[in-house]
Amino acid sequence: MKSRKLSKIVLSTVLIFSIIGVGSVAFADPKPKETNDAIIDKSQKPEIVTAKVSKDKSKKTFSASATPTNTSTTTAYTPWGDNYAVSKSESTIQEDYISAKNRTYNGTDGSLIDSDFNEQNHSSYISAKAYNDTTYYGNDWAVGNHVYKESGYKDVIHETKDNF
Repeated sequence: MKSRKLSKIVLSTVLIFSIIGVGSVAFADPKPKETNDAIIDKSQKPEIVTAKVSKDKSKKTFSASATPTNTSTTTAYTPWGDNYAVSKSESTIQEDYISAKNRTYNGTDGSLIDSDFNEQNHSSYISAKAYNDTTYYGNDWAVGNHVYKESGYKDVIHETKDNF
């Protein structure tokens, strides 16, 4: 009798820890990656902010208050009957190149619904707007891709995500 009760306790404990462990691994955000030429953050949050990093390690960096930053956002909007998502790429400095790509996806089958892409040279802002014309949008999502390039700095690449 005691061994059966002990077996149930052990089994319950193992089951609980396996569920907790799997859940924490399945939903872990990927960490930003830094290479010699770029900083890549694909954590798929609705907003990502990254400070610029000089490619030349011997070059003096800006003070913390003056460090240029790149802010990427993707926001899904659901006004009555006209659902859409906007991905914005914003910089505190004028970039040599800046781009934003937005895609909306059907949550039922994962298919692409709509996409938009815009790019510009010598600008600090760009956006892309993609529509979502599905009837049931409760499990649909939008993904944004953002690229910032400025000579002397590592490129910054973000991937953002928001749900409808």
